[in-house]
Amino acid sequence: MLDWAGSFVHLRYRPFRCMNFTAPRKEPEIHPGQALNLDYSLTRSFALQNDMRLQLGLVGYGQWQTTDKRGPTITPEGAAAHYRVKALGFGANAMLPGRKANVGVRYFHEFQCRSTLQGYTLQISGAIPF
Repeated sequence: MLDWAGSFVHLRYRPFRCMNFTAPRKEPEIHPGQALNLDYSLTRSFALQNDMRLQLGLVGYGQWQTTDKRGPTITPEGAAAHYRVKALGFGANAMLPGRKANVGVRYFHEFQCRSTLQGYTLQISGAIPF
């Protein structure tokens, strides 16, 4: 995480990397391959009220398949066709520190997709403590 604070602006850059390890499917015995995911955001926070903050900014992700697909029905061309997805969009989070709650929405447009479908992604999130 990288924070930059000026006299009028406070920006936050958050990269997040994740490696997916997948298990084979039972019928037919196909192993889909592993993937590397990189999520990132560049956001700015605003105080709306004493007990509420709004965070707005650009969000994005990249996904890259790192190993071949394997299975009895996978051709050599299909095994080597690794998928790739890039996405950019807009995100917003409402933070309520007094209630220890957070709700958010992210909307992405996917582009430069290979060996997968291309489209739009909408993510809605929420968090509360127990």
